Amino acid sequence: MAAKSATIFGATPAIILAAALLGTVPAWAAPDAPPMVPQITGALTYQITGQTPGKSSTEIIHIAHGTKIRISGADESLGYSVVSLSPGYSGKGLFTMVWPRLQQYGSIALDGHSSFAVLLPSDAVYQKLGPSDQDGKACTLWQFHDAGDSNPPGKACIDADGVVLSMDEVDIMNGPQHIRLTARTDGPQPDDLFVWPESYKVAPNETVSLPSQP
Repeated sequence: MAAKSATIFGATPAIILAAALLGTVPAWAAPDAPPMVPQITGALTYQITGQTPGKSSTEIIHIAHGTKIRISGADESLGYSVVSLSPGYSGKGLFTMVWPRLQQYGSIALDGHSSFAVLLPSDAVYQKLGPSDQDGKACTLWQFHDAGDSNPPGKACIDADGVVLSMDEVDIMNGPQHIRLTARTDGPQPDDLFVWPESYKVAPNETVSLPSQP
């Protein structure tokens, strides 16, 4: 059964990139795979190139204790996602898309088969290539590929905390994509980053849902 990405209507490209929801056994359950979620408390900023030719985008990820995550682009009014994971990351939790301009949100439960990953494709097969570095920072180089497609393998350099320092992959339809960590700030994150206003309503038309499996 081939893995299929979730449909996240209304999400910005950066949020779709960072939030991988799959309807199959995820990589975090595999014996040889990198952490799917950084085990830190802090903020990460990434530059992403290749999504749009000649342009780059910024992604900001706030993490608290490796269990609460907020993902947004440079303009949060376009939407952001909030994830709450069970301690120890069993793959269970809640994924929510929030649309401030609409004052709406949509949620989906993560049940251990529908999984969440930060940046990394959680449906991929991983192979550890060995120690490396990115901009002088030590990391482990991983190669990954999806057995269900014909794209060439991608590579990601991930540090001891599970933070992706760099990632490169090629989509045969859309071309290469490059992700680089440009800033990391460790320290407590405000609790209100991981909630949304109580006045927001459940989105009637823009939803977060997993596709049915064949």
